Order: sequence, then structure tokens, then C-alpha cells
Amino acid sequence: MKVFLSALATVSRVRIDQNETPATSAGGGSQPDSTPGAAWIVLARTLLALVATLAAALVLWMVKDPLIAALLATAAFVAVRFALTASYEHDGTVAMVQKLRPGKTLSETELYYRNAIFNLLLVLRPLAIFCLCLRYSCIWLVPCAALATAIMTELTTTDDSSATGLAALPRHWLAAAGIVLVAAGMGSRLSPDRDGMFILGILATVFAWLLPAMITKFWPAREFASLDQARAVYLYLGEIAILGLGLLGLAL
Repeated sequence: MKVFLSALATVSRVRIDQNETPATSAGGGSQPDSTPGAAWIVLARTLLALVATLAAALVLWMVKDPLIAALLATAAFVAVRFALTASYEHDGTVAMVQKLRPGKTLSETELYYRNAIFNLLLVLRPLAIFCLCLRYSCIWLVPCAALATAIMTELTTTDDSSATGLAALPRHWLAAAGIVLVAAGMGSRLSPDRDGMFILGILATVFAWLLPAMITKFWPAREFASLDQARAVYLYLGEIAILGLGLLGLAL
């Protein structure tokens, strides 16, 4: 439980007193167990997405007009996630714009396009969430969070010296795949016209597993100013990719 609470504190603003005993605070043998692994990070961040998704689903259930319901559900999801998630996640769009066109001395035309790109990146994710809510498929936001977190941990936790080999490597992917299969299966059962969501979840898992290799060719973690900045960018890219794949699959 302490490992999960530590992972929750890493990815969110939630802080829960773990009531350490004197033996633990004195430096006993339980200190390594409180260090969250990649799989725990995936589970913790998925829990935050589940809370935000439940808020959006509640709005969709209460409001009858589809368009107004989708707008309010998107606002509810964004607001709840903004209140829960760690502050470094909110810098993903700024970091991406800086990487796309680095430098402080920009011409007026370059500054105009840079601001346009920033506004596009800022609106893109809420727009995709709105489209999901409009189709009453907000449950896809849970697999999206799990896979995006798995992508982020794959790209930012390569220096783990305690686990070397295939046995420890795929734990975060196994956790994300399990979450995707459960959520996509529930989506298929709850909505008969979304019976292809389970297959879409499998395809999204495979796509997410291949995505880190493509991202590192352009933006390896060492090129960012800090690890938190890299995490924010990788989470944004992962979520946009899985959201886009989900919208495409649900539209077909």
C-alpha cells in the first residue's frame, strides 16, 4: 500500500500520511519497498483518470442535451484532472513549442507561427475529449491514460539498475494492457454499438508499445531541461496518439 501511495504522490497532488513507525523512520529495511516502480505509476495515474472519467460520465448522465452534456463533461474531466494531477503535466504544451522552435530571438513571423502552434496544441487534447464525450465513449479516456503513462515510464525510467532483463521490463506494459482490456471490454458490454472497442483496445496497446521507439528518434529524454519536462511532453504525445486512434476506430 505504501508503494501505491508513493506512486500516487509522484503523479498527483494527493498527499496521504502513511503513518511511518519509529522503526521505519529510523532507517529499517522497508525503505526500498516505498519506491514506486513503473507499474505502480501506471496504476496511480490511471486511478486519477478514472476519477475524472466518472465525473464526466456523471455529467453525461445528468444532462439530456448531447452537445451541452459533452461540453460540460469535457469541462468536468479537464477540471478534475487539473486539480488532481501533478503540476509538471501542465507544462507539456509549452515544452513542445520550445522544442519545435527553440531560441529566444524570433522574428515576428516565427513568433506568430509559434503562438499558433501553441494554441493548437492547447486546444487539441480538450477537443479530442469533447469528441469522445459527444459519442458517449468517455470510458476510452481510462485506457488512454494507462497507455500514455506506460509510454512515459518506458521513456523516462531507463536507468533502473535493480532490474535488468525481460522479467522486469514489461511490468508497466502488462499493467497498462490489463487496464485497457478491462476498460475496453466494459465499454463494449455497456454500449452494444461500441462492440469493436475491445479489438480497438488491443490495437491501441500494440500501437502504444511501438510508439516509444519512434518518439526517442526525435526527442530523447536527455535533450530536455529536466525529467519532469520530458515526462510532460511524453504524456501529451501519448495521450494525443491514443485519443486520435480511439476517435478513428470509433468512427469506423
